Amino acid sequence: MCACSQGTYEGIVEGLPAKPSEITDFQELKTQIARNPISWKTALDFMRGSDFANMEDGRYYLTEDSLTYANISTYDTRETGSFEQHRKYIDFQYMLEGREDIQVSDSGHLQDCIKEYSEESEASLYAVSTEYRTIRVDEKCFAILFPKDAHNPNLSVDGVGPVRKVVIKIPNK
Repeated sequence: MCACSQGTYEGIVEGLPAKPSEITDFQELKTQIARNPISWKTALDFMRGSDFANMEDGRYYLTEDSLTYANISTYDTRETGSFEQHRKYIDFQYMLEGREDIQVSDSGHLQDCIKEYSEESEASLYAVSTEYRTIRVDEKCFAILFPKDAHNPNLSVDGVGPVRKVVIKIPNK
């Protein structure tokens, strides 16, 4: 199981309510922040300043162009799932309540496409990956998943259980 990163974040994610998972690609994160500073600043400010306990589930548009947004949802984890791969968006996944495992794979290891990429869902789905790492996301640890990071989210830790999570979608530049 991957733990939260214990390294320094060079101010990038300081002040957030949790730490980034150890799979966080800080070089890519720095590149993306430089390419899209307004979306990243808005997303990080949203994470730092929101009173999530008093926010309803739903979509929250964070930028004027509506391209950076957050989805807050409550659901039960599941025993199995499929790998999703995005092209246009980076997922910033933070658990508000509960915990779940996320399997993360390089896209080159994906097999058995079960849903071709569509603009509407902004994802393609795969049944399996021949190689992946599992990270745990809880109130202490979040995941930043780039398009190269295919992921199978919402997986149960110790049996199916309720969780509440925010996923901020940030355009990949």
